[in-house]
Amino acid sequence: MEDNWSKDFTARMQDLQKRSETLTENLSTASGRASSPDGSVRVEVGASGALHSIEFVKDISEHTPTQLSALVMKTVHTAQRQAAEQATQAMTEFGIEGEAMARFVSYQPPLDEEELAELDADNADFGVNTEVEAEEAAPPPAAAPPVRPRVVEDDEDEEDNAPW
Repeated sequence: MEDNWSKDFTARMQDLQKRSETLTENLSTASGRASSPDGSVRVEVGASGALHSIEFVKDISEHTPTQLSALVMKTVHTAQRQAAEQATQAMTEFGIEGEAMARFVSYQPPLDEEELAELDADNADFGVNTEVEAEEAAPPPAAAPPVRPRVVEDDEDEEDNAPW
């Protein structure tokens, strides 16, 4: 009987290792790509939401700096949500749920007004209140990380390599 338990345990551990490798692969390859509605901005972000590339495809001089900034941010947020959705799907397939999933989802970029309006229109027939959902999905205010003083040792034999 102990032999069956050992075989079952080994099989479960091998399955878990395969699923873990799949999760790691899916999380490492999650990315998002988005273009602005007018096609002037294209971005790509990685799994963490970090901006990997930004490309200005059309003449952007028709935009004021404020408009261009808003356009870039909206496009980046769209790509970040795509990457987050891929990561969420990978985690769901692995079986991650509950508090860990809720915490992960809470750090995803919030939906903008247009996306919320689309959700309202899509869900109007089902009685879904996206305003409440958006408020509940908003990440809690982040506490500032503790600041650690930078220790600089004064070495008189070395040249000053400070960039300033």
